[in-house]
Amino acid sequence: MRKAHEYDYLADGFMPSNVAYPKGALAAKRALALDSTSGEAYSAAALINANGEWDWPRARHDFERAHALSPNEPWAYEAEALYWWAMRRPERVIQSARQALMRDPVSPLINYFLVTALAFSGQPDSAIAQDHRLAEIAPGFAYVDAMVGYAYLLKGMNAEAEKAFKGIEPKLGYRSAGLGVLYARTGRRQEAAAIARSLESQSRKTYIVPEFIAEIYAALGDRDRMYFWLEKGVATHSGFAPFLGEFFPVDAYRQEPRFKALLKRVGIAEDVPR
Repeated sequence: MRKAHEYDYLADGFMPSNVAYPKGALAAKRALALDSTSGEAYSAAALINANGEWDWPRARHDFERAHALSPNEPWAYEAEALYWWAMRRPERVIQSARQALMRDPVSPLINYFLVTALAFSGQPDSAIAQDHRLAEIAPGFAYVDAMVGYAYLLKGMNAEAEKAFKGIEPKLGYRSAGLGVLYARTGRRQEAAAIARSLESQSRKTYIVPEFIAEIYAALGDRDRMYFWLEKGVATHSGFAPFLGEFFPVDAYRQEPRFKALLKRVGIAEDVPR
């Protein structure tokens, strides 16, 4: 089951999602075959079924089974948060993510997920505070400050956003897509386009999350290139594809039939119940 968690972590950041998730799925199946009463094994299966398979009914079955078997298993709540993200219930995402954190408050990954969830659920102040906590408990963690730039962007704190996005680039080893979004939104279109081209070039050598490139083109108003990279994300089962329903950089395109068709392919609810 540990292997399944490892592949879930490696997906997108360190390994192509369509390579990592099948390996994780196999590891989760093996774990369940060895012990069908293990809540941890069910939580691993739930994560893979959510992130990798987009099988939301199965993911829900697995994390609910994990809750029943191991009520204090944090990763079951992480899978639950992913499920609610696909169902476009941001308030439930935050609730589940906090439940995971209560059970493992020093986990860098769980803290990072909560930063991301808060930033993309319209709670930038809480996202910034959570990122500061992440930096305190795991200063060397690869994803410290990875998403906080988006929180600053939402608040209109452009200087802070630029500093955060630039600061993450040495860890990434490539240009920050968030920086491209910032530049596009602040009239520095040529610089934004240069970052997009750099990421496209880099993607021919190493895996780059397709949605990251798409968001720059979304900010630039280049609909064709945006959809090209969004389609690529869905085709390669990017772990970021299930977040499209609440992915604010593409807000301007949300009502378009082509965008709604992408949501349907990932199994994301079209309408947000409020």
